[in-house]
Amino acid sequence: MSGSPYHQAGKMLSEMLETHKSIKTVAFKAGKLKCNTSSYAQVCHTLQYKPILDDIMACDNLGKKIQFSQTRHKGLIYVLLYELLFGKYGSIRGGGQVKRHIIKYEAELQAAKETVMEKSAPVTDVPVFPRYVRINTLLTKAPADMVTALSKEHSTMYRDAHVPNMMVLPPSTPLFDNDLINTGKLVLQDKSSCFSALALVHGSTVLGPDDHNCDYMDACAAPGNKTTHLAALINEQLLLKNKITRKSKVFALDRAENRIGILKKRLRTLLPPPDDSSTEVTVEAIHGDFLKVDPSDKTYKNLGAILLDPSCSGSGVVNTIDRHGDVDKNSTKEDQRVEALSNFQLVALKHAMSFPQVKRIVYSTCSIHDRENEEVVAMALKEYASENAKNDPWTIVAPHCLQDWSRRGHAGAGDLSEEQSKCLIRVDGLNGDETNGFFVCYLERRSLAEKTETLPQKAAVSQKLDLPLYEGQFKQAPPKPTKPKPKPTKKATSAPSEKKVERPAVSSTNEKKTEEKVYKKKEEKVYGKRNKAKALAKAKEQHTNEKKEDKNVVDKSEKAKERPKRKGTDPSKFNKKREKKLAWKLKQKEMKGKRVEKKSKPADEKETK
Repeated sequence: MSGSPYHQAGKMLSEMLETHKSIKTVAFKAGKLKCNTSSYAQVCHTLQYKPILDDIMACDNLGKKIQFSQTRHKGLIYVLLYELLFGKYGSIRGGGQVKRHIIKYEAELQAAKETVMEKSAPVTDVPVFPRYVRINTLLTKAPADMVTALSKEHSTMYRDAHVPNMMVLPPSTPLFDNDLINTGKLVLQDKSSCFSALALVHGSTVLGPDDHNCDYMDACAAPGNKTTHLAALINEQLLLKNKITRKSKVFALDRAENRIGILKKRLRTLLPPPDDSSTEVTVEAIHGDFLKVDPSDKTYKNLGAILLDPSCSGSGVVNTIDRHGDVDKNSTKEDQRVEALSNFQLVALKHAMSFPQVKRIVYSTCSIHDRENEEVVAMALKEYASENAKNDPWTIVAPHCLQDWSRRGHAGAGDLSEEQSKCLIRVDGLNGDETNGFFVCYLERRSLAEKTETLPQKAAVSQKLDLPLYEGQFKQAPPKPTKPKPKPTKKATSAPSEKKVERPAVSSTNEKKTEEKVYKKKEEKVYGKRNKAKALAKAKEQHTNEKKEDKNVVDKSEKAKERPKRKGTDPSKFNKKREKKLAWKLKQKEMKGKRVEKKSKPADEKETK
């Protein structure tokens, strides 16, 4: 398997399927690609077609025939099937036992492919979004300095229209090795994921710096980008106060042991040292289950707001190929998964509502399903009101900081009124929003919401960056769904084509050697073995023609003797060299003719017999 050109791609895909890690986690280390680019591309393409490959293997028990469930290298089988059925060349290069086993069933696989492609939806290309870069104001007090530093390397930059201190750069701008990113002064964060913290801090029109001097909780904090964004926005508000009595604290909870490790590592990069006196907010990472937190615990007596971004289906994330690695979006398994997630989300939201001291909640997901969004909010409001009739009820409020965002909630979903749905924020990456799909619901206690209605509204969040406004300068047309091209049918008997065998570009020297061997053999098959009889016949004909031309060659030698004298040369010496050369050519042709006659004699004898 190690000598196969698909070894690296198969190994990476197997690891992704076994550990459920993303392709970036598997393929990158410290911001650098661990494998060659061709293997990375193979994994991306295979993931894109994985649901279709699963359907093909389900036809006529083809999965059992190729022994998919028994093999340890499931990723390799997916890669080989993609190359055979949807790849550029429609064939599997190299050798190996797995390849030979799959090739046995090539005809059945091709037939199953045609059946599946008629019924399945076309494969959609991955959309390309601008590169969003958030300035981390916890580590830099002058955002303008970050703009100046980044503009030395990248001349085309804009400021975002909705998120403060966010820059917009062209898609695929290389920033992973940037020192400002590695030191935490700049953060690569999708625009829509910034809406959660933004709505919690700047959603209300009546809250001032004094109102923000409370504690906050990020209930499902890992990996930490939303947590640090929340801390930065709180710190900016507290710095506006003349006198600060106490620092605000953000409790960052996560119940998964591996995720809390990622969170702590991220916080060490994006937060200033604990002894730094320049910030007015601290973050405490807690390994614990939010559902088991007691609302009456004195640790959280100053808690004023909760950011709840629970586990979801991730159906809104469309700019990564990993979305194709899960089960089919229309399958029964996916429906069951969404149902289970929505039940957990409902319990989590009701638990957040049960904290008596909390006045504000943001509930957000990166899902596009009504079942995880509007329906969860509607059920939570209804059940909380019926169970806690005496308490101050919760109500949906349109976040003031996102008043210019046009896409709103789905009216009628979850029995919400049209007025309520207009207060919800939705993002759709496949319909022109240029960021991944997202859902945000900002909730306030009714007492705070009524206060908001009576007081005059303050201005929206001001922008500090001296950059032109981004107005869709990098916007691209939405990806068109395209069905894969069918594999060209091979003709039964056809003469070898004059075109050379195309060779794809190879990145490493080892891969280059294996590619050369493979294509050398392929060329020999195409140009040599298939047409031996024709080659012999052609050689015979050539030999007879050469005999006829011998006289012409002799004439040429005689003419050469009569050529005029060249300047600076002796004509006798020149003619001698010419005669020797012509004599050698004649001798070579005679020897070649004798070899052809010897080869053709056994074939002629067989024909006479």
